[in-house]
Amino acid sequence: MANLDPSGRILFLCADPARVERQLAGEDLTLDEAGALRDDVSTDEITPINVLTRFDERAAHYEVIDRREQ
Repeated sequence: MANLDPSGRILFLCADPARVERQLAGEDLTLDEAGALRDDVSTDEITPINVLTRFDERAAHYEVIDRREQ
């Protein structure tokens, strides 16, 4: 498994909603503390519609949309 060294905070999409709430309230969790993670997250629900509706060469420009908009 690759090691990541992300800067900033990580929001773990925990199976336990209370743990998600704790993170949204400002608490940082480790992966172990997060416990089981959700496995039913739809990326269609978190991807901007303008990215989902592009079908030409412009799509590559929006491959990592969250980094572009920060």
